Amino acid sequence: MTPVQAHNYSRPFLLPAYRFGTTTNIYQFIAILASANSKNASWFAEDGQTFLNAMGDPDRNGIHRISDILCWPNVSHSAGRSETVLSFQRGYIPLLAYLVSEYVIKSTLHHVVNALYGLLDTNFDKVEGTITTCLSASMALGSFNESQSETCSGFYVFRTVISCLYEYAIRFKQAVASHPNFAPLVRNLSQHLSDWSQMILSTSSGTGQDPFFQHSTEAQRRFVLSRISKDMASLQELVDRAEGVTQRRTQKVQARNAQLAEQGLIAALEMNYEGPGILRDEGPRHDNDHAEISSIEVVPTQQELRSHEYPFLPANIPSAPHHLPSDDMARILDIQFRLLREELVAPIRSSVQRVIDDLQAPPGRQTPLRALQARNGGLYRSNSESHESVVFSVYTGVVCKNMSCDIRKGLSVDVSFCAPSGRAQDPVSAKRAQYWEGVGKKRLMQGGLLAYLEQSAVDGTIRVHLGVITSNLDSLVKSAKANASRVEIKVSFFEPEVQLHILGRLQRGRPNPGDTTLLVEAPIMFESIKPFLQTIQAQEPSAVPFARYLRHPLTGTLKDIPVDPPAYAGPNFGFKLDSLFDTTRSLTLRPHDPLSISSAREALKASSRLDPSQADALVDSLSREVSLIQGPPGTGKSFTGVEILRILIENKIGPILLIAFTNHALDHILRNVLDQKITKELIRLGSRSADEVVAGYSLENLAYKLPRSSLARSGDRHYHEMKDSQDQLEKLMKKIVDRNIDQGDRKVHLTFKYPLHLDELDHPPYWIQHAFEDATEWSTVEKQGKGQDGPQDLFEFWRSGGDIKRITPPQ
Repeated sequence: MTPVQAHNYSRPFLLPAYRFGTTTNIYQFIAILASANSKNASWFAEDGQTFLNAMGDPDRNGIHRISDILCWPNVSHSAGRSETVLSFQRGYIPLLAYLVSEYVIKSTLHHVVNALYGLLDTNFDKVEGTITTCLSASMALGSFNESQSETCSGFYVFRTVISCLYEYAIRFKQAVASHPNFAPLVRNLSQHLSDWSQMILSTSSGTGQDPFFQHSTEAQRRFVLSRISKDMASLQELVDRAEGVTQRRTQKVQARNAQLAEQGLIAALEMNYEGPGILRDEGPRHDNDHAEISSIEVVPTQQELRSHEYPFLPANIPSAPHHLPSDDMARILDIQFRLLREELVAPIRSSVQRVIDDLQAPPGRQTPLRALQARNGGLYRSNSESHESVVFSVYTGVVCKNMSCDIRKGLSVDVSFCAPSGRAQDPVSAKRAQYWEGVGKKRLMQGGLLAYLEQSAVDGTIRVHLGVITSNLDSLVKSAKANASRVEIKVSFFEPEVQLHILGRLQRGRPNPGDTTLLVEAPIMFESIKPFLQTIQAQEPSAVPFARYLRHPLTGTLKDIPVDPPAYAGPNFGFKLDSLFDTTRSLTLRPHDPLSISSAREALKASSRLDPSQADALVDSLSREVSLIQGPPGTGKSFTGVEILRILIENKIGPILLIAFTNHALDHILRNVLDQKITKELIRLGSRSADEVVAGYSLENLAYKLPRSSLARSGDRHYHEMKDSQDQLEKLMKKIVDRNIDQGDRKVHLTFKYPLHLDELDHPPYWIQHAFEDATEWSTVEKQGKGQDGPQDLFEFWRSGGDIKRITPPQ
């Protein structure tokens, strides 16, 4: 079925009043869903996303049809031709298969995908009962075939159910805790899979009853079963971890290995160990100290910024104390998240604490901050014995001037502050620009983290708000050219309360006299680190690729862990290596065959264009799922990498993701791929390519050459809707801060809030009306000679005190 056919045939099912009358209608709907998959040659990714939006959008009706099927009252493994009983194999499993199809689980339409999996969450008891009953019945019969003519593979059933439960659990973190039947369902599923695998591997029976394994060898069966067993292990690990988290919430981890106390470093770590959050004996250090990293706010909170308690920073050592097991991938993620986040938070936290200490110092005491305030800001240097040595920038005389809205950056505040003394205030604008162009590469960078501090002159209260710089270097230099004493940047604050506070300031039109306002800048590119932290937080540990090589083993070292062949290489798969020889020769490398690996290695060393070390590196890379090539400059690492790419592409292995530390390194290897005509089917991500040839393959350039698709047009429509929303928000912001209120808005406000006042304005006494009419005929001339027209309406006349002036005798 083509995308157009699927769209047309699905229309009746999507009508608001439609309901499934019989199971035949359901099978028709399921056939439409089944056609939407990446293996259907007539479907492209764009078609899949358009169809997904129609089926899963919460505001449309496709999602209701899917819900109807999940909640169908009668589902059986032997439904036959019943019009009321739905077939588990022909109806239920294909629906779950669509939920785990590539078009769904790899979609960027996250709200749509979450809505679909939300159906599983809402109707979990019904779904669990259906799966449990039908799986048990099929296993009792020893076959998933509905009849002799209606065959179904157990592999298809198990893979679909396992994948669906896994995808549901990683999207709904509380699935195990919220549904008591989830863990038992997974355990039963694991046992059924084990029994079925034994049946498939049995030489006397099994393979003839499962169509997927017809005419397969034992090696092929074992390979397939090992793959699905790994998927089952990931699901089981997820459930075990979720149950462990629930237990840790009610009891603190006390178990420690007594033998570790004999080791000096471990003994010291044990002695000083204080767990995170509720696992700490004294309780959480502050409101952002949690045992689970998913509960930690990436942006530090007010309490965290002011806390002098040492944060929980676990040691990345297998035997070191930690609240998670040593061999658990969740422990690695926990350690990496906390250590990387500390690199982000520590500079701004220590900087803010130094400034607060100086602000609270007794009058008369000389502090680094007071010395900086006398010079309009600059570099803060602290070398006191009680604190670590820190260096950061402080800017004084901060004024919030305006608020604006941007599609990508959200609400931002125009912040003005004093230019530091010296070259930043040079009378020549070109020299000021030169100064900021130099320091702008290290200070006030776009994406940098700032703290805005206010100290009240009334009670000394200090408010601290964090934000990131959204303006670029060009706008910074432009503002410096325009004003010798002040500089402007745009800042986006994290807390909505700050924006409301600033709006209040803008409405009043003046800062509070005597208040101290500062900007504190720590040298951290927050926006570049934040996505990594958020990804680690959201990452399901069991879904981390190559986890077995990353987590700490219980015994031995990583060198003791055998490395598997690539996952894409089946038991009979072989790489054709003919192109590595300058002469005509045939050579095949089979990653699962040690003899083939050895033979290929010797043949490449003997007569290929690779030297022996390069041949070893290439064979290891093709026969293992993880490989590291290491060597000094000039040994041919890039050359070997290009040859590996050649073999992968010639053997139709893909897609391939190529990552380099620098733009130059990436361009270099891509240029080699193009020059050697290995392939032209590549996309260069990022816009900083210095190679003109490679730049032609950038995503932006390739997208520009493509014809406009319906998905692109839909994106354009949403973009224009966002622009309209931006314009409306801009107008609203101006209204909020504008002290000259529109007459219509003013009248609406007075009508509902002060109707008596409005009536007085509409029907003033005669003498006030007469005074107002006189005032409108005159203009006021100030001392500087500037003229000002009279009041435009009676409200302005009253607000300016015109009636009081009229009855006040002249002095």
